Amino acid sequence: MLSIMWNLTLALSTLVGNLFFQGANPVSRPLISPATGSYPGPVSVTITCETPNATIYYTTTGNTPVVGTGFTRVYTAPFTILESTTIKAIAVSSDFENSTVATSVIQIVNPGICSKPIFSSPAGEYNGSLVLSMTTSTADGEIWYTTNGNSPRIDIPNTFTKLYQSPISIFETVSVKAMTVKDGLVNSPITSSRYEITDPKIVSNPTFSLQPGQYSGPQTISLATLTEGASIYYTTNGNVPNVESPNTFTKLYTMPFTLSTNTTARAIAVKTGWKPSAVSVSTYYFCN
Repeated sequence: MLSIMWNLTLALSTLVGNLFFQGANPVSRPLISPATGSYPGPVSVTITCETPNATIYYTTTGNTPVVGTGFTRVYTAPFTILESTTIKAIAVSSDFENSTVATSVIQIVNPGICSKPIFSSPAGEYNGSLVLSMTTSTADGEIWYTTNGNSPRIDIPNTFTKLYQSPISIFETVSVKAMTVKDGLVNSPITSSRYEITDPKIVSNPTFSLQPGQYSGPQTISLATLTEGASIYYTTNGNVPNVESPNTFTKLYTMPFTLSTNTTARAIAVKTGWKPSAVSVSTYYFCN
């Protein structure tokens, strides 16, 4: 009887000890091959883990793997990297805590193909707004991008493909796609990221102090916006105010102005880090 009780006690102690050990130790960190470095051409990537039956999740976007997201994949077989990429991986097992993150920054040197553009911010959710920069390791390569989810097209005329020249401000949820182009080289693969903007900051529309209509003599007009610190730009020739490039018809509002001839006035309010307002319009007619 004492022998039976001793065996039961020993078995129970072993079980509790195993459970405690399993809960306190993480899965082994994955091993990414090849490791961080520069390589002359495309490479085949393998990811392994010493913990038996662990599932490996990885990304090639620079994001930390998050199970269930679109940018996180389950590793099942070696895959090929054609351009410079940051690979991150974790290993998961129901018996252990998740592993720490493994990282391999792979630089591909291939003179026959442009390097893929790199975005300054990973895909994800951002509050208010985001300023996004794009770079490429291809010397003198041009980056062409879109913000409407379409792939960039430089082979046909269109309005949605733009040449990247400076950081772009993102004020609403968009899918950005970009590629690198250079004469004599193959266009790069497309870099794509979706940015979710929560609680977007939008400048309040400008208001005119004078209602549109017909008047018998000169009228003085004031402009205002409810957004503190915003600047108002306006035109009196019917054109939409253009604050992105120099022109003679867009004026910065600093004080009330007077109108005495038939005029369509337009105004827009802007503030750094905010989405510009819609264009306000007011038309005035004058009796001679």
